[in-house]
Amino acid sequence: MEIKINFDEFEKYLIENLNLSESTAKTYLNRLTYYNKNEALDGKSKNYINQTKQAIKYLYRMNDIYYNDEIINLTKLHDNMKHKKPVKTNFKLSITNKKINALKDKRKKIAYRLQEISGLRINEISNLTKNDIEFINNKIYVTVGAGKGGKSRRIATIKDKYLYKELPELGERNGKLFYKESTLRRKAWKLGFKTHKLRKVPAKYINLKYCAKNEDERRELIQKFLGHEPDKRNRTYKRYIDNADIEIDLSNTRFDI
Repeated sequence: MEIKINFDEFEKYLIENLNLSESTAKTYLNRLTYYNKNEALDGKSKNYINQTKQAIKYLYRMNDIYYNDEIINLTKLHDNMKHKKPVKTNFKLSITNKKINALKDKRKKIAYRLQEISGLRINEISNLTKNDIEFINNKIYVTVGAGKGGKSRRIATIKDKYLYKELPELGERNGKLFYKESTLRRKAWKLGFKTHKLRKVPAKYINLKYCAKNEDERRELIQKFLGHEPDKRNRTYKRYIDNADIEIDLSNTRFDI
């Protein structure tokens, strides 16, 4: 059974009929576009594969095709979507920062450093404009207009003297400050790290910096910083602070709250 894909109609369906945010809709569009071209997801994460499957489900629903085992069995149809668990590699902040600071492309360098002190998702970084950033008393304030789930937030980043000086001078490119999400991800992979690791750095840093703080207050601070919903079971919170594969030396860091 062949389903023709009209991506404009599909995006409209996701936003208007399913009430998904524009950011979430674009994620499903990207997954469907990639799968439509490649039909294989070798090396992709489990989360990426699950998003692709969900996009296919939405596509069938849009086309009024009843989705069940009699018509299509997703597990059998997409055996090539099996996720291979990646080998965990340690993320040493000092080594990663050397690679980032050695970049000749200043726009990429600033993007990664900003993610490292803000905890923003890489798609949130790629969508920033000059109007989203304020500079007040040596601190950088970032407003995310449409984060995950379409929710906005404003955060005060961890201090970074280099960014406070250089970021105001960075001009926009096609209406945005930084490159597309895919471009930033690819460059990070070539440098040997994943952008999501940079997002976890400030969570772990804040947890270490305020280890004596009341546990509930510290958790709330980190969740708000990252744009997470309150998690009563603390699963998301612990996943971000209990990363043994992320190594941060507080005695040798440029970070300052």
